[in-house]
This record gives sequence, structure tokens and C-alpha cells, in this order.
Amino acid sequence: MGMFSGLEGSLEKYIEGFFKDKFGGRVQPVDIAKRLAREMRDGRRVSVSNIYVPNDFTVHLNPSDWDHISNFASTLAKELEEYVKQKAAEKKYTLAGPPAVRFTLDETLAPGGLKLEPAFSEAPAVEEGAALLSI
Repeated sequence: MGMFSGLEGSLEKYIEGFFKDKFGGRVQPVDIAKRLAREMRDGRRVSVSNIYVPNDFTVHLNPSDWDHISNFASTLAKELEEYVKQKAAEKKYTLAGPPAVRFTLDETLAPGGLKLEPAFSEAPAVEEGAALLSI
């Protein structure tokens, strides 16, 4: 099963990278959601009775991609946090705490590039609007 999951992940990354390179473009919210789901799957930890997945995510974006979502970043973060909850419930995963999604600028990323930093956190979610963007 692990071999096929690894193969599936590799194919996803290759296909997404191919189309992004071929057609260019910015990071879309759906790209972030797909990566969140992948990071949850890849970061799962199996305990005696639960499967724990990361619940705290820092999304690194190129400044030009940030410019295109900054006007609705708070709303997007809430939507992505809800998506994490729904995906966890669908897959019967357990979250260590409430989901949190934050954005940060990363000038080393090319436009259209996306880097995600997943973590496990039992801490309550950050206050609305706080730490939404760190530089």
C-alpha cells in the first residue's frame, strides 16, 4: 500500500508541475487545498486507536502570488481551515488541535511556486487576523 501511495504522490507532483510550467500562472486556492490534503496524508502518524495528521500549516508564497490573494487572505485561511477539518473527518483522521493556516512571503520561490510547512499543534487556533502574514 505504501508503495502505491508514494507512486501516486510522485505522479501528482509531476503532473501538477508539468501543467504549471507549461501554462504558467499563479498559485490558486485549490492548489493550496490539494497540498494541504497531501501533507495531511504524508504526515499521518498512527497511534493505538487514532491516525493523527498535521493541523498547523504555514503556506509560503512568492510575493506576486501573495499580492493576488492578500485582499481575501483571512477568508481564504478560514476556508482552508474548514477544508482541513472536513478532509480529516472524511478520511477518519484525528487532528491534535484546531486547524490553523497562515501565509508567509518567500522570495526564494518562483511565481506560481508553493511551499507548505506542516506541524502538529495542540494550541488553540490563532485569533482572527493575527499572524496571518509573516515576513
